[in-house]
Amino acid sequence: MITPTDYTTWADHHPEVAENFAAKPLPWPCQQITTDLAFCHQPTIVKGPDGALVTHGAEFGGTDTLLWRSIDGGLTWQQHASAPLMAPPAPEGVTQISEAALGVGATATGTLLIACRQFAGAGTGDIFRDPIHTDRTWIIRSVDGGRTWQNTGQLDPAPYDNIGGAKARIHRMCEGRLLYPINARPSARPGREVAEHEMRERALLFESSDDGATWHRIASLGEDTDESDLLELPSGRILASTRFQRRKLPEDPADLICPLFLDEEGRASLERHGDIDPYEVGNHSVIKNTCILHSDDGGATWSEPRLVTGWLQQTAGLVRLSDGTVVMPYGHKDEGHGQRFVLSYDEGETWSNAVFELNRFGMYAHSVALDDDTIVTVTETPRWHRPVRLHVLRWQVPPRNVVAERGFFRPRPVTPSST
Repeated sequence: MITPTDYTTWADHHPEVAENFAAKPLPWPCQQITTDLAFCHQPTIVKGPDGALVTHGAEFGGTDTLLWRSIDGGLTWQQHASAPLMAPPAPEGVTQISEAALGVGATATGTLLIACRQFAGAGTGDIFRDPIHTDRTWIIRSVDGGRTWQNTGQLDPAPYDNIGGAKARIHRMCEGRLLYPINARPSARPGREVAEHEMRERALLFESSDDGATWHRIASLGEDTDESDLLELPSGRILASTRFQRRKLPEDPADLICPLFLDEEGRASLERHGDIDPYEVGNHSVIKNTCILHSDDGGATWSEPRLVTGWLQQTAGLVRLSDGTVVMPYGHKDEGHGQRFVLSYDEGETWSNAVFELNRFGMYAHSVALDDDTIVTVTETPRWHRPVRLHVLRWQVPPRNVVAERGFFRPRPVTPSST
């Protein structure tokens, strides 16, 4: 029987983060623009070499995706191109299939890129045990402004079975090469089951050095990473934010439980999930937060993730302002839906205790910084807002003295100590 004194959650192992997110977020103003552009699902945004902003959307079940473009810093948007998804034939025997764009990119030469996904299976909802579950990701490319497109080929998930996760944009590095992080996982196959300890996902990192024409895998950001975003710093270090989510592992503290077993007042309650054992290894998500990590060798190896945000504060992006400030806007799902942000003045080593809230409307924040340090954030409107449209926020960060009033913290490695 679970009692109020014999359990821990992620918060007990990250007290600074827990304190920050127990406090009421500080409202921060932004200009909100609801466009008439639909259907919008998990939009990503990039700034092209000409300064224009590009994002994407498409109807579920459609065969094309739309590119939307703004030349006035996100104030107004127009359809720029329609791109065929160029999906491969659906696997035999599947009863559920969906195809959509995952993210956009723009190279130094102006070539447009779209990452596409085909998700298919038996419709059981169990992507690890479904023997016909198939996830594929490929990147299409246009060198003529979106008039014509070519398929550059499917990304290779080896040694995993499937590749394709949630939103992630294609990043242009200073020297012109491109990096793209995308989720991969194993799945059962006839005669081969996936063991409990193998039911984990991870972001694989792909690279192109020929303007997006070909892609190869160079690294992984590590187990349990997804919805990752990259930011290249002047030092050459690459920062990454990632949705870090996993179930309980054998090496976790025995008393670690998922926050879903807590009631509205933060007390442990078995009634939250019936007769499920809250201490069981493999049970629920014990961590479902945003982490930061970095690479000092061009993306080949990555540091251990460090936890920055609270429970259900996910789908983050990274932007850097002209004075070096790093800003992490992200979505939240704990009090409705909306966007919040935290800041770092030392390239991601420490982060603000202050948590600022932009709004409580829409999901899946993704952002870029303009030359005047205005941040443009794109989201989808709430799912009840039919049809789901592109929603845009324009805002600037608080003065440093306002942020510093609550101080800063140094994130701890995400894995709880077993001692």
